[in-house]
Amino acid sequence: MCRSIFFKIPQLFIGTILTLIMGTVKFKWYLPELSAVLIMMMIVIGLVNKLTFAQIADTFIEACKTMVFAALIIGLANAILVVFQEGHIIDTLVHAMAYVIKDLSPWISASSMVIGQTLLNLFIPSATAAAAISMPIMTPLADLVDLNRQIAVLAFQFGDGFANMFWPHTVAVICGIACMPIDRWYKFLWPLFLLILSLEIIFVIIAVAINYGP
Repeated sequence: MCRSIFFKIPQLFIGTILTLIMGTVKFKWYLPELSAVLIMMMIVIGLVNKLTFAQIADTFIEACKTMVFAALIIGLANAILVVFQEGHIIDTLVHAMAYVIKDLSPWISASSMVIGQTLLNLFIPSATAAAAISMPIMTPLADLVDLNRQIAVLAFQFGDGFANMFWPHTVAVICGIACMPIDRWYKFLWPLFLLILSLEIIFVIIAVAINYGP
């Protein structure tokens, strides 16, 4: 019985991935459809493992506990975005930022986007929430300063990704789990973080030079 389950689980996993790929590419599925597939496969895998529906539900709820904080942050970020849009605050921010960097070279403008996204990560640790707030600003800003929109996305990815290992809201949790003094982590990280930030700026300048994007 255990051997049978052992061989079924990889097959179910591969089948789930193939279903998601096919649905996304061929049928243009998005989050509702993809979520439905994952929930159905969760139930199937639970039944294969001889769990009752009550046990499957308890396992699902336990797994969702870690996502509650992220979900709340995303909801609050969307609320902020609505306020920005309805109050035409985004237009004001884009105009003000464009006025500051309009006379700068595209390389400096793109580098400023990377630094701005890195600083934003201090206040909004969730990547989804940060994207919901910053991309409606960065996309038209890129248009105004004649940058490819893909470069604005690249600047967001750089600014959001590596900054997570620097700002205290993430580092404190990681150091707590690893039982490492936070000052020891920062002594190690400072040179590495500055190196990574420098490389990010170099890469985004290269992206501007080759007009990176579709």
